[in-house]
Amino acid sequence: MPHPLSQLKDLVHRYAAAWSSHDPASVAAFSTDDGRIEVADGEPSVGREAISRIAADFFAAFPDLVISVNDVRRHENTVLFTWTLDATNSGPGGTGNRVSLGGWEVWTVTDDLKIARVRAWLDPAEFERQVQNGV
Repeated sequence: MPHPLSQLKDLVHRYAAAWSSHDPASVAAFSTDDGRIEVADGEPSVGREAISRIAADFFAAFPDLVISVNDVRRHENTVLFTWTLDATNSGPGGTGNRVSLGGWEVWTVTDDLKIARVRAWLDPAEFERQVQNGV
């Protein structure tokens, strides 16, 4: 039986808060043991340790990162959520430029409300443009 939308919205908001907290372990804790993240059709990162490393790398580059939830939809055990990322590329070797970019994720959620798979998209060319030139 699918989870109620209210439960999934709560999960999404807690996940966005974990990203905004800059704690890689907190982000990874939402995943199943063998959970996977694929960003912009790139190679998947599999397992909590790999997911934690992705988050840590992102936090290093964007130490003030904030993820805002725009919308949450579901169909059975699949969740779609759209978000906005706001951050400054001020980590080591950063450009110092602000980035504000929308994106979306499609999740597969387990019966115990863990995330088994994340497929995330954003416009990579626009992201790179903003990193280099600002918003």
